[in-house]
Amino acid sequence: GIIENEEEELRAIDAAIQRLKDGIYGLCDICGEKIPKSRLLAIPYAQLCFDCKKKDEGGGRRRG
Repeated sequence: GIIENEEEELRAIDAAIQRLKDGIYGLCDICGEKIPKSRLLAIPYAQLCFDCKKKDEGGGRRRG
């Protein structure tokens, strides 16, 4: 469990670095809006804004 969580976090960090290189870091993967700076400061590898994260968790929608 712990190793899987660490590996998942590393993948998320790698993805954030790639989004930075692609010029799309800080944009929500679902709606395309800017992710608030406060969220990125708390979770620098966040891929979703607050609203889309809530919908993603509540609706059972999974991203691959």
